[in-house]
Amino acid sequence: RQEALENLGWTIIRVWSTDWFDNPNGEVNRLVERLENAARRAALRALSVSLEENQRRSGDRDRDKEDELIEDAHHHR
Repeated sequence: RQEALENLGWTIIRVWSTDWFDNPNGEVNRLVERLENAARRAALRALSVSLEENQRRSGDRDRDKEDELIEDAHHHR
C-alpha cells in the first residue's frame, strides 16, 4: 500500500495515463526532475546524519579527553 511505503520513507510519483499519452516527453522530464530532487534530498539527509554522527563522536572524544585531564589532575595532587 502507498501509505505503508510512504511510512518507510518512499515517495510515490504518479503518472497519469492520459498525461503520458498526451505528452510523454513532458512526463519523462517531470519524472526526471522529481527523481533528481529526491536524490538531492536523500544526499543532504545522509550528509546531515553523517555530520551529526561525527559531532557526536567528537563530543565523546572531548569528554574522554576531559576525563583524562581530570584524572591526571587528581593523580598529581
